[in-house]
Amino acid sequence: MDFLLILELTSMTDPKLEEEIGLVKGCLESLKRFHDTFDNALLTEMVVPEDEGKLQELRATLPLQCDSLFERLGLHRDNSIDQIVEMASSLSVVIMLTDFQKRKLYDVWHKAYTKLSLLLGRLQYRKERLEALGAARLKARRFLASPIFVILVMVIALLIFLLLQAILVRQ
Repeated sequence: MDFLLILELTSMTDPKLEEEIGLVKGCLESLKRFHDTFDNALLTEMVVPEDEGKLQELRATLPLQCDSLFERLGLHRDNSIDQIVEMASSLSVVIMLTDFQKRKLYDVWHKAYTKLSLLLGRLQYRKERLEALGAARLKARRFLASPIFVILVMVIALLIFLLLQAILVRQ
């Protein structure tokens, strides 16, 4: 019986919610790699061809990945990803940005990353609530199937029967 209860508890998760969490994590990871790539170029003030290739690949996939996420969750499209991709069109462009433009790039990136992190937190909270609800259902089901509950129901039924019998005898 314990195996069946464990199996039932693990099936309490929502596959759609799990997929949404995975999509948000994927966008966050891509956004982080994008940041690391342009940040490395800014720190070293050098364009490494391998890093340029990573940046161009991320420039192509990041907007699509985030658009897919927003569409899936039914959220309004956030243009901050487009701003980041536009501002960092190549590593040589990133290196030549003015200090103000660099701060703006970091600021826009940080806001986008924060929004996605908050979204991930909300989805994970929903997942925890679902798991807690599943655990509560499991405990309730265990209690309802327990001998104590059966005995309690039988005692209450017997008391009601005796009470009704006493009322009928008095009339």
